Amino acid sequence: MDAQRSSPPAYPAEAWDDEIDLRQLVESLWRRRRLIIGLTVMAVLVAGVLSFLVLPPSYESSITVALPAADGQQVGMGPRAYEAFALSNRVLQSMIRLGSLDVTPVALESVMDSKLDVEPRLLTIPVRARTPEEAQELARLWYQAFVSETEAYVAAQIDEQLTVAEQNLAEWDSRLNAALLALSEFESATPLAVLESRLDRLQQDLVNVESRLRELNHTSIPTDEARMMALEEVLSQESEVIAGAGENVVLPVVDQRAGVTASGVTILNPMFLQLNQDLSSTRTRLATNRRAAELLQEQATVLPAEIDRLRSEIVSLKEQLMRLQREIDAVQPLADEARRERDRLLDLKRRIQQVATAPVSDDPPLPESPVSPRKMLNMAVAGVLAVFVGVGVALFQEFWAATDPAQSSSRERAEAG
Repeated sequence: MDAQRSSPPAYPAEAWDDEIDLRQLVESLWRRRRLIIGLTVMAVLVAGVLSFLVLPPSYESSITVALPAADGQQVGMGPRAYEAFALSNRVLQSMIRLGSLDVTPVALESVMDSKLDVEPRLLTIPVRARTPEEAQELARLWYQAFVSETEAYVAAQIDEQLTVAEQNLAEWDSRLNAALLALSEFESATPLAVLESRLDRLQQDLVNVESRLRELNHTSIPTDEARMMALEEVLSQESEVIAGAGENVVLPVVDQRAGVTASGVTILNPMFLQLNQDLSSTRTRLATNRRAAELLQEQATVLPAEIDRLRSEIVSLKEQLMRLQREIDAVQPLADEARRERDRLLDLKRRIQQVATAPVSDDPPLPESPVSPRKMLNMAVAGVLAVFVGVGVALFQEFWAATDPAQSSSRERAEAG
């Protein structure tokens, strides 16, 4: 059992025939060495002839520009947009016009490329041509077209935004002027200061009326009433005249016509006369004060209503005034902002070259050697490909010869002999 396990398994003879024999493979390639070498030499020669004699040389010159900033106000473009714009049909057609080139934009785009460095905002444009001078001139021509079209594009942006800004400014100025006009007309038509002065005067009148009414009702009228009652009581006890006993009678210094009756002379009592006059004046003053109190009471009743009405009117007018002022305060900042935006765009338009011009970071050099065709690389690649093709053809020929019965028998006889 152990001997059987240790012995290698027996394979049929056909299995060994299917295995790849490295020695036979090398012998087959060696037999076909002339074919492989011939194909390789022929491919290298053809690649050399094409590279040195047929394919035209191509020279490359590149220019690097610093992209203008986007200004942060929707003017200009971002780095990626500038890269796309650099090789756009607009710039290429401008190159054709500026250089009077007899090419199409598609053909011109095929000899150009772009390389963008986003962080420092540097854009490099390599340009290929058949001569060094032509490559350098195309690079310079591209820069002129790029700067010209960039300025035109930014100027169009500014003009478009400036139109909108001027429309906004006109609208806000119109609203502001309307609000100022409404305020002016309101102040002209509404003498608010006069109404406030009148209100103050009415309030002061009410204070004076109430003070005077209190004085009359609590002091003057009660005093006069008490005085009149006292005078009436005294007069009721006082004699009106004084009778004379002798021939010489001294008349009181009063109105000489008073107290004269018939042919005799009646002497009035001076005290009675004075009290009577005092009573008369008190009665007159009392009537006057009572009438004044009635009038003041009417005023004290009417004035509060008039004051309230006038105060309500003033409050309403002040609310209208504040509303008009608030409207002005709300529109004024928007009008100022629109004016600042318009002025900013006008300043950008004046500085269009500073805003849109892309300064040159590296001038396009005059190339010293062509970038294509790469002669040695082409010949090396052709040689390597020819070797692979030769090996493939050689192996196919060996396979074909091995499967042909006539060739197999002749080879066996040759090997046997």
